[in-house]
Amino acid sequence: MNRNELYVDVFADKNITPMIAKANEIKTPKSFFSCVYCVYWVYRDENNMITTNEFEKQMSNIGLAFVKPSIDSSGGQGCFSINLVNGIDTISGKVVSDISNEIGSNFVIKKMIKCHKSIL
Repeated sequence: MNRNELYVDVFADKNITPMIAKANEIKTPKSFFSCVYCVYWVYRDENNMITTNEFEKQMSNIGLAFVKPSIDSSGGQGCFSINLVNGIDTISGKVVSDISNEIGSNFVIKKMIKCHKSIL
């Protein structure tokens, strides 16, 4: 529907979309972490770059969250839920370092949202 095909590239990166939404006062689920070509970011009051070790340490007790590739994915491909407590995912049984290695170098981890019962 876009006349300019370059818009597709901008909106295809799920790490950029929240920035565009925020600038336009559109609510999106809170981002906890993201990784852009192996550079890790943590979101608090401001965005801060962190090391891999710090990422894994902070992610260890994140609780329920949603992980998704930030590029080269669509339709939920490669997305999954995690519930990290004391460094272990209660859903898969994997430790945080294994999950960190599996999710690749371009991803975003967001707060899990619950669907309203009317759309379940």
